[in-house]
Amino acid sequence: MMVVAALAAAGLVVTQAIAFKRARQLSDAQTLLASAKERESAEAIAGLNKETARLKNENLKLAERIAVTGHRNSQIFAVQSDMASHLSVFAGQKFELGICSLLSLDMEVRELYGALGHTLELAKWVRLPAEIEAGFCSAGVIIFVRPTAPESTKRAAHKLTELLDAALGKVLLGNKEAGQVGMAEVQPPPPGARSPAPSENDAILIVIGSHP
Repeated sequence: MMVVAALAAAGLVVTQAIAFKRARQLSDAQTLLASAKERESAEAIAGLNKETARLKNENLKLAERIAVTGHRNSQIFAVQSDMASHLSVFAGQKFELGICSLLSLDMEVRELYGALGHTLELAKWVRLPAEIEAGFCSAGVIIFVRPTAPESTKRAAHKLTELLDAALGKVLLGNKEAGQVGMAEVQPPPPGARSPAPSENDAILIVIGSHP
């Protein structure tokens, strides 16, 4: 009986030791997990702070550029009558306005959107009703036509590009001056794809990007 009792006591001690070891291992694992979460949280916070600082810096630079050049809508309104007169040669030309979804609440972009729409309507261009959500964001203004568009549509797009480029002026890209307006011929995207292209063959799509 004493042997049995001794064995039982030894077994209890071993069981308690194993239980204590496992409890300590669990505690250590929980401590490591908490530390890892803290590190991840600190890294995430540092990343957010870095991105916030970058955006603040970009906004500051943009505010400085706008202070020098003014809002782009004011540059359009300054030549609106002359621009509408030149573009009235293409009266009846269909056009669409596009905007990047990330810029949909940008007031400077929205103001240019309104100024361009009003100017083209003064020239008796025909605005297609839907606002196009561009699948990309860029700076400046890009004008799109289809390769199969009528020559009159392409001529109208070229003239619009020329007039807008003159009205908005040049910007510095590095140490070089560049225009703010570009033109491209693009095929319509396949169904379901998001790519900037006029919705109709004889229309011109004008995508308004951020202030360069």
